Amino acid sequence: MDNHADQSIDYYLQQLHLFFDSPQDQYSPRLSENEETVKHLNTLFDKIRPLLFKKPSDACLLIKRAIVWMQKDQTQLTPLHSHLCALALKVRIFVVP
Repeated sequence: MDNHADQSIDYYLQQLHLFFDSPQDQYSPRLSENEETVKHLNTLFDKIRPLLFKKPSDACLLIKRAIVWMQKDQTQLTPLHSHLCALALKVRIFVVP
C-alpha cells in the first residue's frame, strides 16, 4: 500500500468538503460562478484523479457534491461530470447525480 497516496487522498477529500461547506455569500460573484475558481477546481480534480480511484465511494460523493455546488440548474453539465464518468468507468459503478 502507498501510505503517502492514502494520506493525500484523505487530505484532499477533507479540504474539498470544507471548501464546499464554506459560505459563498461573502463573495461577489459567488465562487461557484467565478470562472477562475471553477477552472482551478477542475484543474485540481484533473491532478488528483489517480488518487480519487483509491477511494471511489468517497470520491463519487465528493464529485457529486462539487457538481451540485457548480451547477446553476440540474440540467447543466459541468467539467466535473467527466471526472464522475471516468471514476464510474474505472471502478465499474454507474451513479448519476
